[in-house]
Amino acid sequence: MYYSNGDSWEGNWKDNIIDGQATYKYSNGDIFVGLYKNGKKEGPGKMVIKCNKEIIEADWQNDMKEGKGKIYSEHGKIKIVKWKYDKPLHSAM
Repeated sequence: MYYSNGDSWEGNWKDNIIDGQATYKYSNGDIFVGLYKNGKKEGPGKMVIKCNKEIIEADWQNDMKEGKGKIYSEHGKIKIVKWKYDKPLHSAM
């Protein structure tokens, strides 16, 4: 499925909404691979951020990062992060 803004996705569809496992490609080059529920990120997923070459592995709730996860930098560093409402509370290398 392609959107007029250049975004696209491949995956499950239920009642005209992304639902289940899917890959969403944003027009800016970012990519999310993970679970959706009622059109929102929900459960484990991985976001590839093109501009700063990071990969974020996290659990999502209601389209926001929530709980523990990891950020992988382009230089091989790994940060352990805890999120609340999509905001990092703290991180450790």
